[in-house]
Amino acid sequence: MVLVYAAALLFVKRKWFSGVIIYSFAASIKMNVILFAPGLAVFLIQANGFLLSAAYGCVFGAIQILLALPFLLENPSGYVGRAVDVGRVFMYKWTVNYKFLSEEAFQSKELALILAISVLLAWLFFGQYKWSKSEGGLLHLVLGNFWKGRNMSTVGDFADHILQCFFASNFIGVVFFRSLHYQFYSWYYHTLGFLVLRSCVPNIIGLIVVITIEVCFNIFPATPLSSAALQVCHLVLLLGLWLKQPNTGEPKAVKTQ
Repeated sequence: MVLVYAAALLFVKRKWFSGVIIYSFAASIKMNVILFAPGLAVFLIQANGFLLSAAYGCVFGAIQILLALPFLLENPSGYVGRAVDVGRVFMYKWTVNYKFLSEEAFQSKELALILAISVLLAWLFFGQYKWSKSEGGLLHLVLGNFWKGRNMSTVGDFADHILQCFFASNFIGVVFFRSLHYQFYSWYYHTLGFLVLRSCVPNIIGLIVVITIEVCFNIFPATPLSSAALQVCHLVLLLGLWLKQPNTGEPKAVKTQ
């Protein structure tokens, strides 16, 4: 996760190319980093336009291919199959977030499908109505910034917007993740304080949410009560991010001359 936060720092400093490179290296180490990608795509297009952002996407992909090349040459199907194992069945005994379900329900394909659809819809709705609100939604974001992005040197709060998109995107992925194991807490606990402050959740409730999440990840083995408490805290914070009005980090409509 160190590389992810290094990439975030570079993005805040408008070092887009360097940030994408570091982000790609982070993804090559642990695939959960992809959860940041929807928010990343939004602010890259806002700052650089669609075409340049697509080029950055190609840079990301090229690095992944270069790093994987020794394995792809040796056993391409085995490498890709293990790297992107969407059909993986998680072990019930290690789940922290779904012990309130039966083992049969936890391992069902129906749950996997519901969670996959839910996370895609959540990313879509946040992208449409929160992260690209000033452009009028994702379609207008792409069409209005197709050739070039905004003049972000005149937008003082864009750094905050970057972090909101980046960290909220990852948090959405965590909320709807099939099974959180204990070590997965490192995926997002560094960002919880920031997300609480950028939500409409009162500070005292936010503090309770953060403490409760910490406690839940320190209960072993997880119980139905601890899993339910964890998911309630996740949903409270997610709802707080959604209901926050106005979106204080949202960039103003300033166009490059």
